[in-house]
Amino acid sequence: MSGRATDRPNNDSPTEFRELNELLSEFVARASHILGTNFVGAYLQGSFAVGDGDQHSDVDFLIPIRGPVTAEQETALRAMHAEFPARDLIWAQHLEGSYPQHDELRTLAAVGKPWLYVDNGADEMERSTHCNTAVARWSLRECGVVLAGPDPKTLVDQVTAADLRAQVLVDAERFMPLLAG
Repeated sequence: MSGRATDRPNNDSPTEFRELNELLSEFVARASHILGTNFVGAYLQGSFAVGDGDQHSDVDFLIPIRGPVTAEQETALRAMHAEFPARDLIWAQHLEGSYPQHDELRTLAAVGKPWLYVDNGADEMERSTHCNTAVARWSLRECGVVLAGPDPKTLVDQVTAADLRAQVLVDAERFMPLLAG
């Protein structure tokens, strides 16, 4: 560890669950170590950020990075995320999130661009647009739980109600055929 402030979570109890908090502390320390100066911060968004997280929730995270991950960093991140679901700890099986470049996270201009992502319970990472939405940005900016790094309002521009409505319409068009049949 380099001793930087971002090497350790600056929020020792980000959730009401002790075992999850311990896992998050380890996760952030390891991700920060792997990414080095590419690490910007680590945040909870989604249900734990908006106050609805419970023992059945996935653990939605975003770890913004300064630039593209190197091949070495990606290999190490993939190894870390392959290890977590094999643990005998339910929370380790529910980490879900992405590693967006901070400049792509700032505005909605990059919505739909795939980011390095791990799905809830998955032991393999993929490139996905799952977290690259107006809703994820709003959740991070307005309610995000800082595990390490700067205030999320410094990373994400304001997401308007009109932006959220537009996202819901796009999502509804995509999911309606799935519901019908």
